Amino acid sequence: MKENNPIDQIIEKISLVDFIGRYIPVKKTGKNYMAVCPFHNDRGPSLSISDEKGLFHCFGCGKSGNVITFLMEYENIPFKEALEKLAREAGVALRDRPKNEARDRLYRLNEDAADFFFDTLMTSDEARQARLYLKERKVSRNVIEAFRLGYAPASGNPLCRKLKEKGAAMEELDKLFLAREGKNGPYDLFRDRIMFPICEPGGNVIAFGGRALQKEQQPKYLNSGETPLFKKSQTLYGLHLTRREIFASRSAVVVEGYMDLLALYQYGIKNVVAVLGTAFTRGHAELLTNRVDDITLFFDNDEAGQRATIRSLEQLFNTGINTWVVVNSLEKDPDDTVKMRGKGFIDKLIKNSVPGFDFYVDYFTAGVDLDNPEQKAGVYKKLKEDFTRLTDEERRSFFLQALDVRFGRKIGASLEKRGKRRKKATFKGDFRKDEVLFLLYFLEKKDFSVKLAELQEDWEYFITDRRIFEALERAGEALSQGEIIHGRGKYEHFVEDPLLINEMTTLIFREAFIPDEEMFERFYHNVIQTIKMEKKKEEILEKELE
Repeated sequence: MKENNPIDQIIEKISLVDFIGRYIPVKKTGKNYMAVCPFHNDRGPSLSISDEKGLFHCFGCGKSGNVITFLMEYENIPFKEALEKLAREAGVALRDRPKNEARDRLYRLNEDAADFFFDTLMTSDEARQARLYLKERKVSRNVIEAFRLGYAPASGNPLCRKLKEKGAAMEELDKLFLAREGKNGPYDLFRDRIMFPICEPGGNVIAFGGRALQKEQQPKYLNSGETPLFKKSQTLYGLHLTRREIFASRSAVVVEGYMDLLALYQYGIKNVVAVLGTAFTRGHAELLTNRVDDITLFFDNDEAGQRATIRSLEQLFNTGINTWVVVNSLEKDPDDTVKMRGKGFIDKLIKNSVPGFDFYVDYFTAGVDLDNPEQKAGVYKKLKEDFTRLTDEERRSFFLQALDVRFGRKIGASLEKRGKRRKKATFKGDFRKDEVLFLLYFLEKKDFSVKLAELQEDWEYFITDRRIFEALERAGEALSQGEIIHGRGKYEHFVEDPLLINEMTTLIFREAFIPDEEMFERFYHNVIQTIKMEKKKEEILEKELE
């Protein structure tokens, strides 16, 4: 790390207030700015933004950090992706992070393909039937444009030719599931279909889905195969456009496919995502975990939809997210329901959703004669085995209790027999303030870090938290090698735990950390005294053990 490290340059060049202002309204209050926090159901404004410090902090939910942290949290993308995106904007070269030109080319080719499909839908005579189909399905022009719907021509290889003109190789088009080499030459894989670009949370096109226009054309829906950019089990359709509403409301409605999502979105239900015709997976859950409190499953009202709901619940029960299921006995799918009965009816369906636990038990007890002891015992055993497999200890316990109640079994004695396992020590973010201050002072000024580094052999007598100790070791190593550690991006250089970064920025915003010489000397004196006291305790203990 040198003075011109890229993280520091990014933080210096991009105004945090201006950047956050692109996503949510900000208002100047005193020397800082305030906004309604997008990371929880904020009645605020609770989000404080300091351009001078390059930091934000929410006094409601505790989220805090810099411009990189904000982008990661808001768009739900990893550190590397956020850093690369901001580096492009700031015009900063990422040292030791060579550009993946091959991957960037695949992104560009997908973007070019999306443009081709959209332009064809909007302007080509060949797309007339596709436009009529969307009109009959009551898909508005605004939605078509927002989701960049398109049309793949019925014959030939116009997409392939277009992309090859831009320098694409057949190997790349094959890898992206766009075109393939046949006996009679190359051909487009999507033909005579309404096209749905599939985007990652940041908005880049990573794949496509195509809906057949002819009844005899199979399959009805064709998705891109898995590519270097696209994993179906880790992608939620529409999240790039609906994440703001989802994260603000702390809730998501999950549907099965493109048309269901477009219909709900168009009718004003915008905290919605689609799972691309599969059940909700662990990869999907990771996109929403810690960002939502409630997920409502709104799948088709047929046996396939019911099975997908059950498979989804089996994944969701372990996430800590509250699960709900829409029970719709009228129409087959959300698309038909909202168009026939309107948003008000859908709102009531969602409001009256049943808890996921109840839906799960009802599904497996349907058709079972619960007055028959053998049938009752069989289904009880199956459900008990399912809930016993849950990895979430608290949910497992309560689900098993609720199951006993549903089946009229006595609870209490059985729980006592199971006994309580001792929980392993875990870190939940409750840090000792003086240990966090130690790290803050170390990273603040060279004079402070040099003085604290002289105590390194005795750090263990003051620092009890593994995360803080490891961050100090990384910073101490950099200091010993003469590297700069005090830039504005210093936290991300040395601190890996987001909870610790959050605690550090909280102390800064609450002005509990004052980085002047006098305050440091007082703190340093306290550190020395604590180390001496802990050493003395250890000496006494060793003598007692002899």
